[in-house]
Amino acid sequence: NGDIIEFYEDYTAIYDDYSSGIVYAGEWELFFDRQWEGDDTDIEFFLDMYFFDPYGQESFAYFTCVNHISNNKLHIEARTRHGLYTFKLRRL
Repeated sequence: NGDIIEFYEDYTAIYDDYSSGIVYAGEWELFFDRQWEGDDTDIEFFLDMYFFDPYGQESFAYFTCVNHISNNKLHIEARTRHGLYTFKLRRL
């Protein structure tokens, strides 16, 4: 709770970890997978995020599945070794 992730158009990001007080620089990628089955088209979106410590070493990454995407909202789930994280992001 309280963490903030900012995404920028150049595929960089900032992760402000509220509990630790550390701000991580990062990168992001958005993928989509389209599958056709008869007349139906199924599209899934995936968001991968990588964050680095102040010395440029990778600290952590999230590989997520997008549950909801619109112009103003993004709901994603990330499975990690510590459990399932749900992010609800909004446009500022």
